Amino acid sequence: MICALAFVPVDDVEKVFDLFKEQEELPEVFRIKVVPYFERTYVHVKKARGRAKAVAVRYAPVLWSHYQAVLDGTARTNNASEGWHNWFPVIVGKNHPSLHTFLKELQHEQSDTETLLRQMKLG
Repeated sequence: MICALAFVPVDDVEKVFDLFKEQEELPEVFRIKVVPYFERTYVHVKKARGRAKAVAVRYAPVLWSHYQAVLDGTARTNNASEGWHNWFPVIVGKNHPSLHTFLKELQHEQSDTETLLRQMKLG
């Protein structure tokens, strides 16, 4: 259920998380270990007290929320870039090319991409 927070509007994440952690059905271990960690790492800013400054969450909801991506119909993963990174050494022919080889292959890749974009633009 905690994974569902990724599909809640960013402005509502704190409110929905608070409702989630109040559920009585949560296992005790989950309530003691997971909820506080998730809260301080992903949801709630630690408020300032006395001289201590407020501490922002490590990963703000704006970074991990997929709510807008779902509405826009855009990719929710980085699979496309991972695929390219796995494919590039195959094209180069080795895992650790020299700088010259790497730059040359990168220029070829750029040229191929620009050609593909022109073709798509022309239909």
